[in-house]
Amino acid sequence: MGRTTSLSSFDRRLIAQSLGIAGLGWLCLLDAGRAGSSIHGCLAWLCLLSLPAGILASARGARFWIHGLLVPAIWCFLLVWLSLRDELRLPNPAGAMAAITGLFAMGFALGCCLRGARVRLAALALLGFLLLAGSAQRGGLGRPGVNPAKDQPALARTLVNLSPLVFVLECAGLDWTHANPQVYQQSGVEWFPRSAYDGRVAGLGILILGAALASLADRLRKGRRSDSRETYSAAAGEGTEPPIGD
Repeated sequence: MGRTTSLSSFDRRLIAQSLGIAGLGWLCLLDAGRAGSSIHGCLAWLCLLSLPAGILASARGARFWIHGLLVPAIWCFLLVWLSLRDELRLPNPAGAMAAITGLFAMGFALGCCLRGARVRLAALALLGFLLLAGSAQRGGLGRPGVNPAKDQPALARTLVNLSPLVFVLECAGLDWTHANPQVYQQSGVEWFPRSAYDGRVAGLGILILGAALASLADRLRKGRRSDSRETYSAAAGEGTEPPIGD
């Protein structure tokens, strides 16, 4: 009876942890007052948050298919709700949800490989995503009329392709680099040929890859915890188990 109660309490803590992390995604509603900006702005925020949130969600021994997926599921509900109330629509909402969930799963897999220091790594991941997102347009910097993409188109194309914002927004069916005049000018996309990401292929691909990596990392971590419990029990000479977690 005590064992069952302990597990139930453990699951409740992990569910509360997932709900708290999912709540970070709803912070995008603070900027939803500007007309026409909510769905696209929230999608961009969820993109930047996805990998760091996955790292945080893997803490305390959370299981990917039980506790982890609760976070992107709530985010998908947010996108559906915004698409119903906004005038703007996502051409491919399924591609956007797949891309967000896939990035989150990759973060979860990365977090499973760690023992502690997840907050620090999540902060570094968020900073890295911000840098990659800004690299597509040189962080909005540079002199007007001067574009390095004309002289180095291969480098400029690589920076655009590595941008998580470009990836997620194009998976959602949005031509972000051409529809936004500032991004178009500063990214220099007119100087190099490039095909946009297809959400039906790229979004589904990263979802399958991320889920496979998260499942594998979760399974390996569970095996390590089982081995550590057996070692602890053998050393203690009794059936007492160490606290559940990392």
